[in-house]
Amino acid sequence: MAFLTLPILISSSDDVTIGIDNYSFEVKKNQEFFGIQNIPCDSVHLIHFQEHNKKESIRYGYWFNCNVGVNGDVGYYLKYNGEKEIFDVFKETNLNVYYENINKYRNLMVNYPQVEDIESSDNWTLQTKYISWDQVVSVHESGDNDQQSFVYVDTSMTSREEIFFLQKKLNIDENNAMNEKHFKYTILNFKSKDALRAEYRMTDFLDKSNYLNAKLLPNFFNNDIKRLLGELQISFLNCITFGNYGSSLQWHNIIELLTQSSVVPGEENTVKDLDEILSKQLRMMPNEYYDILLNMKLWRKTIDKSIQKHVLVKTRKQLEIISQDLKGDHDDSDDAVYNHTTAYTDELDSGEYYYPSIGSDEESDNEGPTVVAGIYHNRNN
Repeated sequence: MAFLTLPILISSSDDVTIGIDNYSFEVKKNQEFFGIQNIPCDSVHLIHFQEHNKKESIRYGYWFNCNVGVNGDVGYYLKYNGEKEIFDVFKETNLNVYYENINKYRNLMVNYPQVEDIESSDNWTLQTKYISWDQVVSVHESGDNDQQSFVYVDTSMTSREEIFFLQKKLNIDENNAMNEKHFKYTILNFKSKDALRAEYRMTDFLDKSNYLNAKLLPNFFNNDIKRLLGELQISFLNCITFGNYGSSLQWHNIIELLTQSSVVPGEENTVKDLDEILSKQLRMMPNEYYDILLNMKLWRKTIDKSIQKHVLVKTRKQLEIISQDLKGDHDDSDDAVYNHTTAYTDELDSGEYYYPSIGSDEESDNEGPTVVAGIYHNRNN
């Protein structure tokens, strides 16, 4: 297996938390640091930052692949950009200088954690099993990244689904919103005309197989269920790494789509693989995100009432652990969590606009939809 070295130049007078995939560490102010080495090239990766110079700061970072070290005649590295006030991507066109600096400062780098040092549920290779680089680029495409190597993401980014919803409900200019960095997740609208055929509305309402196999897979995923699972994994990792609400919406949407379909390509093997993925994802979910990023009402329906409930054995066990944790915090955990995490409309879609569809098969919340613009990570000094 090949390994990658990613130079990161720290010149900040403030503390900064740096994460590589699901492993993070803190670099103190004025501490010498030059990057991360021995990054395995068996999957895509995610580098992320949170600076501590402000009480409230967003978490941001970049997806990257193994082309990032040297791509053609250019070597890439990360360095703090004072104008943008973020760690930004820079290029070194003199490869001799690039490699000389890596060798010179290798003793100031940290090693990527060894696989045997990581719990099996946190193994990054398993968490990115179905993610392809072209799919990462298409989901995050914004036009101002060198997308052969890096794509940017942060806590505050919204999804197309949220933009359409806000444009319709709050009369926000869609063109301006689309010019901002946002996720281009596949729109999944369980109340659209594509999802509910006129002559089979009740059948399609209860079983999403036709929507999955006749509409979504051929039109958006090259008839490859693995690409749908890839988007599931991308949205989950954006959700927990950056506390991103729009990614949580998409993660739940795909879960609902797959578990409420009786016909899934690969049949039970695919659903067993989904069970493995979901159980490990739930295990990785930070406790502080339970109230904000988990739709417990949908999860209850998934393991108790969904078409695929009998296969989701590992997921059920992990959800029981989370439910026990929540009981200590809420008198009525289902309702308390659901009111914070549901965003949807109760009318059937006309076909022109699409809306967030978490809980789309449930009754409407009397208080209306909740839209979360971003989650900010507080640090007490």
